[in-house]
Amino acid sequence: MPFSDDDTRKGLLGAGLPEQVAVNYAEMSAAIRTGIMFSDYKKHPVALSPIKLADFAKEFAAAYAKA
Repeated sequence: MPFSDDDTRKGLLGAGLPEQVAVNYAEMSAAIRTGIMFSDYKKHPVALSPIKLADFAKEFAAAYAKA
């Protein structure tokens, strides 16, 4: 169910968040919803490493154990 940015802000304030945090969160929500937040990323996607975290963790643990 869609709700306005002002409703978002009011809800966050009602939950006890500080005014500036609520305003920033509502602004971020609007940027995500409108596509602004990810527009540059979609134009210029980053190249991800082929190394998986689990593989790195094993290599790191072995190197750390030797240090």
